[in-house]
Amino acid sequence: MKAKFTCIAALALLVLPTVVHAQMFGPIELVTALEPERAGPTVRALKTQNALQILPNQQLPPAYDFPSVNLNVNFDGDTHLLTARGMRTLRTLAVALLDPKVRGQAFQVAGHVFIEGSGSAQFPLSSRRAQAVVDHLVIFYGLPRDKLTPVGYGATKPVNAANPFGVENTRIELINLSGP
Repeated sequence: MKAKFTCIAALALLVLPTVVHAQMFGPIELVTALEPERAGPTVRALKTQNALQILPNQQLPPAYDFPSVNLNVNFDGDTHLLTARGMRTLRTLAVALLDPKVRGQAFQVAGHVFIEGSGSAQFPLSSRRAQAVVDHLVIFYGLPRDKLTPVGYGATKPVNAANPFGVENTRIELINLSGP
């Protein structure tokens, strides 16, 4: 029964554009979602799709299709300070990023923030949160800083455009920029 749940959970992680609580999905499901495709018509790698000269430290245009996962990483209010729950989420993510299938690959850590009222505060806060995630993964788990690029997206890419201030839109998205 556990294997069946794991398979269903992995499919949900790959198909649904929802925020993933890393506590609900283990490192295996995260690795499956982040692993580059090795075959098929779509080449999902920055180095092969990069005709527009997009850099890893810039926001990626919607046309780019990379393996990614949305994570609900908890922060203290409207700050970039991680909560204990947020740190547990990052522990699960770190275990996944240390897996041989994705170890050493380059990732963009994209911060998405949707807060009511101050639109001008969204980009700086999303950038600080992405940087806080990178710092935590580097300091506590020894992940290479040069493989994790923080980028703030502010409110430009909601998961649920029908409810722009829904909690599911505030998230950390991990995007695998490496190719097969």
